[in-house]
Amino acid sequence: MTQGQWARLCSEQPQSQRPSRYGAGIAIAGRHITDVHPVEQVDWHLAARVLHQHGMALPSEAMWEYACRGGRTTPWSPGQHPEDLHGHANVLDAASSRAVAEWGRGEAFDDGHIVHAPVGSFAPNAFGLYDMHGNVFEWCADVYGPCGAEPRTDGDRVNRGGSFDNPAAMARCSDRSNTPPDGRDGSLGLRAARPLRRR
Repeated sequence: MTQGQWARLCSEQPQSQRPSRYGAGIAIAGRHITDVHPVEQVDWHLAARVLHQHGMALPSEAMWEYACRGGRTTPWSPGQHPEDLHGHANVLDAASSRAVAEWGRGEAFDDGHIVHAPVGSFAPNAFGLYDMHGNVFEWCADVYGPCGAEPRTDGDRVNRGGSFDNPAAMARCSDRSNTPPDGRDGSLGLRAARPLRRR
């Protein structure tokens, strides 16, 4: 979800319209952040509530992974190896590692961005979905816990996809992360899902 889309969804909640750490109007390493960059720093509760008000929801973890894989069984939707993400994802790369040493060592390629990139800047997966790997982590509806365990109703929430400050290993289709539901981070955003309804 872009910063502009989020601002429109929150038009009746002005205090929630512009939460992003890397918000529209600032420049980082000579690149200007605009309304087409992903929204971030939205907690799980607010994301779920705002999406519900507009007939949408956060995807379940299973839905998110199915969408990310795009019908493939490889670790990343474009291929078997981290370098296959070049041109497909904004992850921690060589330029980011040089710019922000505390993020650690990144991939050998340079995706052209230190922080998040405009949504849709990289090639989509086979389902036509953009930014499933990297850019910003995305909230899922699920409570974090061991795969296959009894569902829980409280605790940290799942987030998937990796981000601009993580290496490719954290952006694998199967990689899982967790954050408290009231957590906000400049590398954590959201993707909306709309339930299908029969007529």
